[in-house]
Amino acid sequence: MFRNFFIIAIRNIFRNKLHSAISILGLAISFAVTILITFWVQHEYSYDQFHEHIDDIYMVSSYVYYGPQKSFSLGSPPALGPAIESEYPQILHTGRISTGSHRVLIQAGDKAFKEVLDMIDPSIFDIFSFPFIEGDFKAGETNTHVVVMSETTAKKLFGDENPIGRNIMVDEHYSFEVVGVFKDIPTNSHESFRIAAPLKFIDEYYDLENYTDTWYNCSFRTYALLKSGTDIARLDSMLAGRCRRSYPESDLEPTLYPYKDIHMVLYGYTRYAMVFIYICIFIILIAAINFTNLSTAAALKRSREIGIRKVHGSSRKLLVTQFMGESILIAFIALLISLLMVELSLPIFNGLTGESFSFSGFFSFKLGAIIFGVMLLSGLLAGIYPSFLLSSFNPVQVLNNPDFKIGGKSMLRKLLVIIQYVISSILFICLIILMQQTRFMIRKNLGFDKENLICVSVEGNLVEHADAWKDELLASPNIVDATLTSHLPTGVWANSTGWDWEGRQEDDVFLVTFLNTDYDYLRTMHIKLLSGDFFSDEKYPRNRESVVINEEFARRIGAENPIGMILTMGNMTVRVIGIVENFNYKSLEHELEPLMIMCFDDQMIFKFAPYKYLTLRVLPNKIPETIAYIEKVTTKLNPSYPFSYEFLDDKLRNLYSSSQRFMNLVGVFAILALFISSLGLFGLASYITAQKRREISIRKVLGASVTRLSMSMVLDFCKWVLISNLFAWPISFYLMRQFLSSYPYQVHITFMPFLLTTAVTFLIAVLTVSWHTLGVAFSTPTKTLKYE
Repeated sequence: MFRNFFIIAIRNIFRNKLHSAISILGLAISFAVTILITFWVQHEYSYDQFHEHIDDIYMVSSYVYYGPQKSFSLGSPPALGPAIESEYPQILHTGRISTGSHRVLIQAGDKAFKEVLDMIDPSIFDIFSFPFIEGDFKAGETNTHVVVMSETTAKKLFGDENPIGRNIMVDEHYSFEVVGVFKDIPTNSHESFRIAAPLKFIDEYYDLENYTDTWYNCSFRTYALLKSGTDIARLDSMLAGRCRRSYPESDLEPTLYPYKDIHMVLYGYTRYAMVFIYICIFIILIAAINFTNLSTAAALKRSREIGIRKVHGSSRKLLVTQFMGESILIAFIALLISLLMVELSLPIFNGLTGESFSFSGFFSFKLGAIIFGVMLLSGLLAGIYPSFLLSSFNPVQVLNNPDFKIGGKSMLRKLLVIIQYVISSILFICLIILMQQTRFMIRKNLGFDKENLICVSVEGNLVEHADAWKDELLASPNIVDATLTSHLPTGVWANSTGWDWEGRQEDDVFLVTFLNTDYDYLRTMHIKLLSGDFFSDEKYPRNRESVVINEEFARRIGAENPIGMILTMGNMTVRVIGIVENFNYKSLEHELEPLMIMCFDDQMIFKFAPYKYLTLRVLPNKIPETIAYIEKVTTKLNPSYPFSYEFLDDKLRNLYSSSQRFMNLVGVFAILALFISSLGLFGLASYITAQKRREISIRKVLGASVTRLSMSMVLDFCKWVLISNLFAWPISFYLMRQFLSSYPYQVHITFMPFLLTTAVTFLIAVLTVSWHTLGVAFSTPTKTLKYE
């Protein structure tokens, strides 16, 4: 019996080639999308899950209080970790990682390259599952001049030789012994480093005594491994006042945050994952609707077959089994084709996501079960209505009436088409708004001119000779201006609270960001000075007494004219000499905050070196010659360091790379959803126009024009698409308002995305349906009516 069912199913697939091809292609695309999205979602949810004790690892983060308000910070003071490990028996280990950027020159023999040197506690390897291949980091507990490195870094430095016991030089001043090599940390890890030195080395590196023992500096991430079964809520409440016990002036309240939730919850990737999961469900639903719609439309072709089989004793249950089997067979064929699609499209998908997925690397029994389950469920959902519909035919009516019709089929088909295009239109509208938001953030006026700016790091010999280096570069006529700064406007994170001034209200407590510059910052960056003065040799030379603030800071102070106001923080006193126009110094995912611009030449606030970057404004028509000149001068003054540079506009654009990738993926899936919907409409149009051949021929004989006939059929289909868009508009608007609410700077949602989507879907529907309707309208009536 089953062999007979299988043969009939195969024959039916080949007998209805168009219907079968559209159904299989739609399902295959939906399955391929499911597999690709599953790869991505599985990768995101796998972040940090490889750690053996993941459920017991917590980040000791902080709530920072600004008067009555508080904000969450991932950082914590360096003295906190060792203190709570010794005081609370529930805590087995604590480990700290410095968050400062320490990009240094690494040298070993004739090998030299720049790399980020992380400063970490050796106990980090007791908390996290970063296994050693050779050696360990125990020596780092007493010796600050030892390092551990990843397997790839070790091979880069020493080739196939044993690195243990070998020495490397850091910034030409510090010698370290390699004591351990660990396996490369997986890409799905929140913490990742390639070479690490003991945390206490920072005291020497910054030349600041007991820098790693303070209770007020949050430039560290602290992790804790707890005993299994610890009452987290109770321990969290016990930690709340720990900083103030040792440092009464502290505005920090420690809190425990589950390490396993950092990526998906804290960084918000759950939102992205859910978006893609919903897209996956929608695309499968569209493909299943296609199959249902086409099977229902094609039911008349099989009505006589069903009538004859019923007359010969076939039961309804047996017929349902047969048709459901045919549906699952089509879904299975689509699954096989989808696997080929995935293999072929993986390079493109990897380019869109920035990952390196491989079919063999990510396929597992669990994933296979999910994919097979999706295939089976899709086949059942797609085939359940056609199966029961076909098996319900009355054999007497079917065999006696050549014009047998399926009751209510027309309304069902229209409803299914509307659902398809509602989903497709929602995805397309959301895509356009996402594109607008991303373009808005990239192109928004940031308050300075970001074009034609080249950034070079101040490192090595350049630290001591920064001014001479800058002056020599300015001798080139291709370099218009240059400025030395502590940070680039891609992200200034040096900040503090505690500032006081005359007339300050008790609730006037807020975070102030620091930026250290030289005299030429405003001129180089094209930032407007609103009032007062900027730093200069003549009037306000480099010192600790004068600062310039931004408009937002002036607004928070509340004075009519803040010029000349005295600001104090602890034993530090400064006077406001100028106010600059607001400019964005972080990504547009962060609100504008009060900014204090300084012109210091010591290490009072800016550790290790007052300047970290030289930014040069260059002529746009001579970029290659200018870069060559910058490299020549820089290499002459700093020969040991490989020369590197970046354009500021590229760095700013990279701030939104994750949003760009997200938008690209949504775009691809929205286009695929629209394509699958159009496939269904194409197949449905072929059946309906075929059924109307006799009607069209009669109307042509009675004098109807080709234009009138084709337009009447096209508009009959297209009105469903227009109705779909009317449903999609309010749903899309609500979804995007919710999505954009997390952005402090949002694009204004206009009618354009809605009208454009309606026009695109309408045009696609017209082109899709016209292929069939025009063919029927141009046909010769005598051929259709000669047997009537």
